[in-house]
Amino acid sequence: MRWMGYYPGVGTHSEAVPIQIHAGEKLSNLRLSVRRQALYTVGFHIVADGSHLPLESLAVAIDGTDRDALAYHLMQNQNHEGIFVAGYVPPGHYVVRTFILLDFKTGRVSPELSKWRMAKQEVDISSDSEIVLQLSPAAPN
Repeated sequence: MRWMGYYPGVGTHSEAVPIQIHAGEKLSNLRLSVRRQALYTVGFHIVADGSHLPLESLAVAIDGTDRDALAYHLMQNQNHEGIFVAGYVPPGHYVVRTFILLDFKTGRVSPELSKWRMAKQEVDISSDSEIVLQLSPAAPN
């Protein structure tokens, strides 16, 4: 849980109105209210038609659909036993996607991953959960 507040006393990010406060400015009658907001742990499991994947060369990104500085964004390239874990995720609608990390030494894509199209899907998060991201075969060259 965390405490979260938006101006002018609304309960969601999408309803909030930005305010500007300048140095030396005095504000009066400004009411801010805060509410408890649940935070969740989300695990991402990447699969590809039963094939073994070099998970050390993959990463997962989770992005809030609001496109501003307050929108949630996290990239996770560490996995634990095949699960990429994102913590402290507020409830909401997100776009999650997989992407390939280039080999540090060669600057190239792992040959095992070049045959897969990365996953992208929209999800609603309202509890601790695990999301399966399914890679699909890449189009033939």
